[in-house]
Amino acid sequence: MQTCIVAECYGNKCVGEYLRNAVGGEVRHRRNYGRELILRDIVKEIKPRCSRLIVVIDYETGDARILVEKNFRLTQICGKVWVGQGVNKLAGLVAVVFDPHIEAFAEWLGLNPGDKLKRDEACNYLHSELKRSNDASSKFENCIKTNCGGNKAIFRITKSPQPLEPAALGAT
Repeated sequence: MQTCIVAECYGNKCVGEYLRNAVGGEVRHRRNYGRELILRDIVKEIKPRCSRLIVVIDYETGDARILVEKNFRLTQICGKVWVGQGVNKLAGLVAVVFDPHIEAFAEWLGLNPGDKLKRDEACNYLHSELKRSNDASSKFENCIKTNCGGNKAIFRITKSPQPLEPAALGAT
């Protein structure tokens, strides 16, 4: 079995690709994936076939946040990113959660994505912008690659996960 990374949208898929490079596995994304579909249906279908399951999703705003808050123990790892450990029926699952969405994370990096992260070309946009801006690239590196990809403790999942200390999750 392998590590499976399931991404909600095209922009989240790009981050999933960076995680895949750090922790291995396969990134899965379909145009119709949404947060609710991933958490309610896809997890049931994919989880049994994966040694580890990581979802890359958006936190959203308003009442929609309840879905994430109800299903994950969250720790903020940088300005617009949280890492969550699944609880109850999602135990053993790890989520990388953008607050409120991937576009806000890109803006936090100093980028101006508009709707470019909602299209097939999202990864091309993100890669080219990170190459162009040392500041954005450094922030991305410190947040995603170091706290998520570089800290494999986040993704060490067992059938009965023990709570990880905030320091293990990259929180300061």
